[in-house]
Amino acid sequence: MRKGRKKIDNGFKSVGRVILAITWMLLFPVWVSAQKLPEKPPIPVKLTVSTLQHLDFGKIIPTGVAGSVKVPPSGIPVIQNVFLISIPTPGLIDVECLPGSLINISFPSIVTLTRSGPGTLDLINLISDHSPSFITKSAHTFVYFGGTLQVNTLSANPGGSYGGSIPVTFTLIHQ
Repeated sequence: MRKGRKKIDNGFKSVGRVILAITWMLLFPVWVSAQKLPEKPPIPVKLTVSTLQHLDFGKIIPTGVAGSVKVPPSGIPVIQNVFLISIPTPGLIDVECLPGSLINISFPSIVTLTRSGPGTLDLINLISDHSPSFITKSAHTFVYFGGTLQVNTLSANPGGSYGGSIPVTFTLIHQ
């Protein structure tokens, strides 16, 4: 009987060791995960903006009354009281940033274009195909933008090349 009992005791000891081993395996991950691990350094924030194509209203001829040329981000122009000699094109900007970044775009309400002689043209209603905010889906996001060029009569806007700079602001809101 004692031999049998001894065998049973050894069996209980084996079961106890197995339970202890299982308990150790279950508690060890909790202990490891409870330890404070060093934080990873933040990823440097890099936002690069490059102009790939300038906004171009093409060559236009004013008529006897005020008119406009609207170039939306889609590139399909809408003209009023002017003649187009060449096709306008929207501006194109490459925004380079980490995917998943929230970017805000802001345009001025008006930009005055000048020429070497008398006459100015006003560019209004600037907008992009990503206005006013967007989340980057890849490292490069292409942003098309356009606006409306207000054109006066030929005497107020004599022929010539009008130009200027459009200050577009890109702000990284969240990465």
